[in-house]
Amino acid sequence: AAAWARIASLIETAKLNRVEPYAWHKATLEAIAAGHPNTRIDVSAVAETKIKAVFCHKSQFAEREQQAMRRWMDRWGEENEDGTRTYWEHFQVMRFERRRTDREVEAEKGEQDADE
Repeated sequence: AAAWARIASLIETAKLNRVEPYAWHKATLEAIAAGHPNTRIDVSAVAETKIKAVFCHKSQFAEREQQAMRRWMDRWGEENEDGTRTYWEHFQVMRFERRRTDREVEAEKGEQDADE
C-alpha cells in the first residue's frame, strides 16, 4: 500500500505540473537504467562538510572517522596540475516540457493571427 501511495503521488505531481506521467516515468526509468550522469557540479568548497555529514551515521562506519574521511577525500577527488583536488558530484538532469493549457494554445493562435 505504501509503495502504491508513492507511485500515485508521483503521478499526481506530474499531472499538477502538466507533465505527461507516462513519458516522465519512462524517461526516469531509462535514465536510471542507463546509469550515466550527464552533469557534474564542483562541490570542492563543501566536500569535507558533506563527508562529515555521512560519518554522522556511526552505524555505517567501523573505522575511525578521520582516517576514513581522508581516504574518501583521496579517492573521491580529482587531482589538478597544481596539486589541489577538485571534488565533483554527478547527476542525471532531465527536463520535461509541461503541457500547455487550452487557453495558452488559443492565446498563442491569437498572437500568430495578429502577426499575419
